[in-house]
Amino acid sequence: MLVVIVGAGASADGTFPSTLGENGRPPLTNELVAPGKYQSTIAEWPPVGQLITRLRDSLRALGDATSSVALETELGRIAAEAQGSVPVARQLLAFRFYVQEIVKDVSIRWYRAHDGDLNAAWLVSELGRWQDRTGEVITYVSFNYDTILDNALADWYGWSWYRGDDLSLDAYVTTGSPFYLFKPHGSWNWAQPASFTVSTDPNRSPSHLERAAAFVALEGADVEYRWGEARLYPKGSGNLPDLSVGSMPRRSPNDVSPVAPALALPLSDKTRMVVSNTHQQELTRCLNQAKGVLSIGWHAGEEYIRKLLKENVPAGTSFALVSPNAADNARRLEGDLNSPTMYPMGMGFATFHGDNRLNAALESIYGPS
Repeated sequence: MLVVIVGAGASADGTFPSTLGENGRPPLTNELVAPGKYQSTIAEWPPVGQLITRLRDSLRALGDATSSVALETELGRIAAEAQGSVPVARQLLAFRFYVQEIVKDVSIRWYRAHDGDLNAAWLVSELGRWQDRTGEVITYVSFNYDTILDNALADWYGWSWYRGDDLSLDAYVTTGSPFYLFKPHGSWNWAQPASFTVSTDPNRSPSHLERAAAFVALEGADVEYRWGEARLYPKGSGNLPDLSVGSMPRRSPNDVSPVAPALALPLSDKTRMVVSNTHQQELTRCLNQAKGVLSIGWHAGEEYIRKLLKENVPAGTSFALVSPNAADNARRLEGDLNSPTMYPMGMGFATFHGDNRLNAALESIYGPS
């Protein structure tokens, strides 16, 4: 089994030649709050404006206004504060919908704008041909909310995550083809149940976001994640009862349970995955069978993911690391894993594609073909 890890850098540096300067590409974490970006989306979610202003001020005070790490650290502090503050919890919930809206738009427009001619599509098709020759099963692990890799897999294998009335996410782990797709940080097209706190003031009608200020914690191991885009609707629109925060395909006409986007907030101290128990079990099983790992655009920063790799990837497994900071990533992984063999390739995804280095990466893992 080949495990392919795809990080944020892979989506951002998603075309060849690289088009990192384009506003329409998938954003890096720090770009979610960059001045002048996504103004219309901020306007759709008023509580987000206050949160983003606070984040920008904090980053400027730190003298690190473009750092994704600094942003994730600050969001972590705010998330802890939200445990005792309904307004802050409301801001973070609005931030989930804000991120979902951005990533949805990017996922659709970016793929269409390039007619699917993206680095992810190149990677999937090249690995698909290699798979035809070798018979190796491929496990994809994406840390991105977007569906660019998902679309590439759908195009190559004829696969779909949508299965009509089946709202579970089983399609990702029972694909019917020799691959698996895991998304530990969630996906813009996933939803999770939400709970509500309702104002008791009889003279005041609470807004949807106020009602949704408290929602199911992502840490809950028994949370039921479902396929379906979570959306807000104006009160009294007729789409859903007033107490509903989201919409998704229903299991039955009476299923009106409120939902929120199943996205892990970009925090520096994320401790668990936004996936069901079934996905966790299947991912563990796949990692136990790994013969090699190809990592693209992943900085290896999540301690709980490194722990997962340490506990499940066989000792001595070869890692080919594609990232401008591959040497640093290799040192970080070597300190945590069981005697891995590291092959750092200091380049971005676009260069990896343009220089056609995939065969070299595969040979570093499997030996000459």
